[in-house]
Amino acid sequence: MNESAAGRVFVTHSKNHFKSRRSRASSDRRSIIARIWGRFRYGLATQEILDRLSTTLGLVIYPYYLVHEQIHPDLEPEAADDDYKARYLTEDDMKFTVEHTPQKITTETLVEKLRSGSRSIGLFINGDLAAYTWFRFDQIDGPIWRHRLLRLEHDEAYLYGMYVLPAYRGRRLAPLVRYRAYQELRRIGKRRLYSITMAFNASSRRFKQRLLAEEVELRLLIGLRQWKAIDFRLHRSDNRLETPRRQVLGRCRVIG
Repeated sequence: MNESAAGRVFVTHSKNHFKSRRSRASSDRRSIIARIWGRFRYGLATQEILDRLSTTLGLVIYPYYLVHEQIHPDLEPEAADDDYKARYLTEDDMKFTVEHTPQKITTETLVEKLRSGSRSIGLFINGDLAAYTWFRFDQIDGPIWRHRLLRLEHDEAYLYGMYVLPAYRGRRLAPLVRYRAYQELRRIGKRRLYSITMAFNASSRRFKQRLLAEEVELRLLIGLRQWKAIDFRLHRSDNRLETPRRQVLGRCRVIG
């Protein structure tokens, strides 16, 4: 730093400093381009537009399905990698999970999820985490606002947070980690499993259909993050569900 006679402080930077800043900016641009290309590649163009409206303008327009996932012990998916291990994720795994997920979330938040009763199963290949999914036993949450859609019974579970790390995509790990979660949920007495899928998330809908999942309810969440939203039912094929026909939600307090 250089100080003038008047006592004002000026900060000077080397050429390497500016090169480093340009390098980071270039890396960020490449990351954004790669994300957008990946979304188009996997049939998520419309979902990408809706996500951008939500994150940049706060305008939420999300049609989504409530899905009934079924346990079929005889439909184990084939994996491209035979050398894998499935296990529960622990608090020690949460830091790595945060560093390799696109969501804005902290290690403390994930640890709190574990301590409050949620569970996560991960697939490890050669000792490295490749994919994981979460599940909980108390309720089904709606998207964005994380509002309660349905209180779960003792033999029910809600699956969410499915993610395959970029380096392991294209190896059919999503159905496999889901199947391992099914096995564990069946072992502990869960018979009815639910999840949520965005209506324009074509890849997620396809992989659940391959597991014989059934879309039992179509809903629409529409609103402004800084104001309020309405979540209402458009269609239902399973009348046993006791989801609300319409919910008016206050200002969204969920980050990300």
